[in-house]
Amino acid sequence: MATKLKTEDDSDNIYSAIGKIRKIPIEQNGSNPAFKKDGQPSKYSTIDDVLNVLKHCDRYGLEFCQTFDNYNLITKIIHLKTGEVLE
Repeated sequence: MATKLKTEDDSDNIYSAIGKIRKIPIEQNGSNPAFKKDGQPSKYSTIDDVLNVLKHCDRYGLEFCQTFDNYNLITKIIHLKTGEVLE
């Protein structure tokens, strides 16, 4: 007997789930002194900032995996409830 994955969100499709996770604010802990805004170094989201948000994918019924194909990085997003995949 299969057990149902418990998530905070029960989106019926991958696009709905992605839309909800995109609402999570991404921090901007990077600083670039070469570009200034109002006299201060510009801020940007580091890869760690992005990965911190992606840690919450399972709460929204999503999973992602990354592989290489020669020199290309392939990212797949999987909707766990429906099995839909975006590449």
